[in-house]
Amino acid sequence: MGLSYNNVLVRLKEQRSSKSLSQNEMAQIIHMTQSNYSKVELALRRLSFNELKYLCASPIDVYYIFTGRVSNNQCIDFLYSCNYSELSGYLNVIYAIILYYHKKDTSKQLKSILKRISYVPLIMQNDNSQNIFLILRHTMNCRQKKMEE
Repeated sequence: MGLSYNNVLVRLKEQRSSKSLSQNEMAQIIHMTQSNYSKVELALRRLSFNELKYLCASPIDVYYIFTGRVSNNQCIDFLYSCNYSELSGYLNVIYAIILYYHKKDTSKQLKSILKRISYVPLIMQNDNSQNIFLILRHTMNCRQKKMEE
């Protein structure tokens, strides 16, 4: 497994410890056995989509686990109250603002942000799609393994 995945595992263990959770308690939170959870921390097994959903619903800072940056959770309640159409609208507005400022200011920071959200027009065009990840993968010409990483 790559260095970045190992970093995810280190932060996962760190989050579990910071919440004073045992492996067994963490396993219960994400609906798996302690043995399987132990394998996750040892990089012998990956979390399934459903297990990740349970992890996201837990007190664990999943944003930190996957990015290395601490979440401030200021907008979480607001975002959870929105439906898909509203979220798409907000995302479209954010994209338009960044695109506007990027044309005026070509700094590395704005260029980096624009690159990271370059998928937004795809979401807007395909809001009825069943699998946006498949559209992204095909657009980026990625194989499944690369997309997974």
